[in-house]
Amino acid sequence: MSLLRIRGSQGSTNLISYAVSGPRAARTRDLVLVHGWGCDRESMTPLRERLEQTHRVLTMDLRGHGQSQESGEDGSVGAGLRRADHEVDPPAGAVVTSIEEFAADVHAVCEAAGLVAPVVVGHSMGGLVALAALSRADSPIRRSPLPTWHPAGAVLLDPALIAHERGKAYWATQVEPVARDYTGDLRRRFARSLVLPTDRGDYDRIVEVMAAVHPRVAAGGAQAMATFDGAGALGQLAAPALVIHAATAERGLEQLVPDPSLLTLGRTVGAGHFHQLEVPEQLLPMIQRWLSVTYGPDDD
Repeated sequence: MSLLRIRGSQGSTNLISYAVSGPRAARTRDLVLVHGWGCDRESMTPLRERLEQTHRVLTMDLRGHGQSQESGEDGSVGAGLRRADHEVDPPAGAVVTSIEEFAADVHAVCEAAGLVAPVVVGHSMGGLVALAALSRADSPIRRSPLPTWHPAGAVLLDPALIAHERGKAYWATQVEPVARDYTGDLRRRFARSLVLPTDRGDYDRIVEVMAAVHPRVAAGGAQAMATFDGAGALGQLAAPALVIHAATAERGLEQLVPDPSLLTLGRTVGAGHFHQLEVPEQLLPMIQRWLSVTYGPDDD
C-alpha cells in the first residue's frame, strides 16, 4: 500500500491510499479501479484479481473512504470497517462535494504511480469520477501534448445517473438526510435495495462499509452526484468510453456524445448494481474485448 499526501485548497493535507499490482508490460494498458459511493477498493477485488494477471492495476480509496479515511498523529491511516466517530468532525479535506475534485485525486495518483495512458474503470459514483477524469477543464487535459500519466479512456460500471435530471434531483434531496444518518441505517437500506433477490453474493461487508463512512463524507458524495454535469462531460468527450449497465440502464446517453464512435454501451445479465462482485466473469471479457478493439490486440 502507498500513501499520497495532497495539499488541499485550504491548507489541509489530504491522504489518498492506493496500491499497484500486476505486470508492467509495454503492450498492455494500465488500469485504475475506482469504487462507488460509500465503498472502498475492496469492492473492486474480483475484477482486480482477474485484471492484474495481464495488466498493471492501481486500486485506490477515494478521499474520506476506506484507508483514506483519516490519519493519526503517527501517520497511520484508515481502519477498514471501523465506524467513524460521528461525534468528531471528519479530517480537514476529507469531505469532497464534487466529482471533479475526486477526479483530480485520480489524476494525482496516476501521476504519483507513474502510470502510462491508463484507462479508469469506475463503479457507480466511481463511474462519474472516471468520466470526469477525461474531461476536467482545469486539469492537464488541456495541455498539448498530454502528460503520459493522463487517462486515455474510461469504463463506467453501472454508473450513478449521468444526465438524468430526476435522478440528480433525488440525490439532492438525500444530502441532508445522509448527513444525519449517524446509525448508518439509511445507507444500509439503500445498499440492500441495490441487490436483486436473485443475486447470490454475500453483500454484508459492502453494506456495513457503506454504513460506516462518516455521514458528512457520504453526504458530500451525494452532493457530488447531484451536481455533476454529466451531460456536459459527455458533450465534451474526446476519448473512448465504455458504459456497462446492470439491471437498469440510463437511456439517451449516445445522443449526448458528439462522436458516437467514442461511446460503447453494454449490459450484464442477471445481476444487480454490484455486478463487479456478482458476475465478474461477464464483465472481464467485455472489458478485455473493448480494450482490444479500442487500443489494439495487445491490450486484451
